[in-house]
Amino acid sequence: LRRWHSDELALAHRSALEVIAKVCEQGGRHAIRDLIETADSRTQYLVIDQVQRDPRVRNLGRGEVCPAGIATSHAMEQLLQAFRKAQGEVVLSLFLQNQPQTQRRLMERLLRENRLFVFPAADRIDVLANYPFNQERLGQLLSIVETYLQAHGGHATLASVLDEVNRSDLGGKWLDTTLLGEVLRRHGNLEILPGGIIASGELGLGGWLLRRARAALRAAAIPITVQEILAERPELAQFQDCLHELLNKDPFIQSPDGMHFMIA
Repeated sequence: LRRWHSDELALAHRSALEVIAKVCEQGGRHAIRDLIETADSRTQYLVIDQVQRDPRVRNLGRGEVCPAGIATSHAMEQLLQAFRKAQGEVVLSLFLQNQPQTQRRLMERLLRENRLFVFPAADRIDVLANYPFNQERLGQLLSIVETYLQAHGGHATLASVLDEVNRSDLGGKWLDTTLLGEVLRRHGNLEILPGGIIASGELGLGGWLLRRARAALRAAAIPITVQEILAERPELAQFQDCLHELLNKDPFIQSPDGMHFMIA
């Protein structure tokens, strides 16, 4: 099984490099699926994922990319202009309602997939530069968090990490777990998982959780719930709060009713 996955990823990587070369050579906006020669949907998902992660291209959303350049994209310029009009911390849902209908989905993706904005609350957005972290303080913050994670097996809850940060001069009433997670996700080699769990990027915790969950799903051969997965894989019990959302985001896993999961 490991060799099969390795061969599959290697094949997808070669196709991804071909797609990236075409995009960089031709320039402009391209739909990744149109540049993939294979018709196999599973391989297409793997190629699209690798292309979107490559720094040589800019992910435009909806499976489209363009060459990554120094200049800010037109869509991002429109977003920044709209955000300047809003002035400061604004309500996400209201901000999106005020955008043209044809641009709302793209605007929301650009807000979430960048290093300019943070979400200090569930339905609020703000510019990252508004928060008191210069390069020196940011380096100190990352050092504190990485040291804490190393002492706790590479992962911990954001709440416990926030308590550790508040023991230094970097904390304050303005800093909560949501904002701390946003800052760390954008600037550190850290993984923020659903359920308020933070892990070292080198640990690959999210991938490890999915591999163990997929193994349980393959063994069951029928749709099962998260609780049934935990019964088969008790080592995942401490990550129960984030497992459901991770499974929902996995393109290789389907859920016919939102509660039971199976391998696609």
